[in-house]
Amino acid sequence: MTAFDTLKTSLVAAPRTWLVTGVAGFIGSNLVEALLQLDQRVVGLDNFATGHQKNLAQVQASVGPERWARFNFINGDICDLDTCRQACAGVDHVLHQAALGSVPRSLEDPLATPRATPRSSASFMPHRVRPTAIIPACPRSRTSSAIRCRRMPSPSW
Repeated sequence: MTAFDTLKTSLVAAPRTWLVTGVAGFIGSNLVEALLQLDQRVVGLDNFATGHQKNLAQVQASVGPERWARFNFINGDICDLDTCRQACAGVDHVLHQAALGSVPRSLEDPLATPRATPRSSASFMPHRVRPTAIIPACPRSRTSSAIRCRRMPSPSW
């Protein structure tokens, strides 16, 4: 049994609640599908700035009604603190995928990109309910074929 198989088995045995930001994007919707297939509870947050409703519809069709019932969608902005408080309520882990990942878009609107990407991680930190929650910072762009992820250290508070 691989380490990934062991992890999947442990997740099914002890379901958790996950928040996925950027849930309507390609990566976010695939994460939601995988988590729901593992019988996890998922809160999804997106404002559809770059994501699409069709991605969520595909997940719904793929996982079926019983698993889809464990998904709660919040239409909101990751930079809004009240939305973050609502989204983080009862959450065990945060998978932060929301970003404006388009180089041309960042050139057209250079102030929106940093507001919505690295600084938005700070919106979640004070609202985490457990110190074990993980917030990956995954900068990505159409010009890069790699996704670079790192764990942010848990704050002492």
